[in-house]
Amino acid sequence: MSSVEIYGAAAALSFGLAVYGAIAARPVIHKLVSLNVMGASVFLLLVAASARPPAAPDPVPHAMVITGIVVTVAATGYAVALIRRMEWERGSGVLPEDAAPGGAASEQPGGGGRERGEGGAPEAENAAEGPTEEGRSPWPGPPRG
Repeated sequence: MSSVEIYGAAAALSFGLAVYGAIAARPVIHKLVSLNVMGASVFLLLVAASARPPAAPDPVPHAMVITGIVVTVAATGYAVALIRRMEWERGSGVLPEDAAPGGAASEQPGGGGRERGEGGAPEAENAAEGPTEEGRSPWPGPPRG
């Protein structure tokens, strides 16, 4: 068995496990990690397929993989920011369609979800108005100078 076949089998196995993880996982962050593993499996397969043992490897798939890694890192960072915002607003990192019949928030560490007025979240009135009278935004984030 050649190294190309071994890498191809490893890529197929990790892709299959990631598909299972994306389908079976309930927290959105776990789904995101599964999608990243799927992408890494595709990158592994592209690099393995570009190998030509007697000659030098083809540089085009390597360039595609490097570009894909950059795009994946940027998209993952944006997705993590969206997931954190969803968790902050809903109090749960589980999508409504993935929630258990009794409510997914009851199974999350730290208890149930919170309403706008609970847990330090801003009141709905302040959120609609924008910055508060002190000049601070009601939303968490970096301080504005």
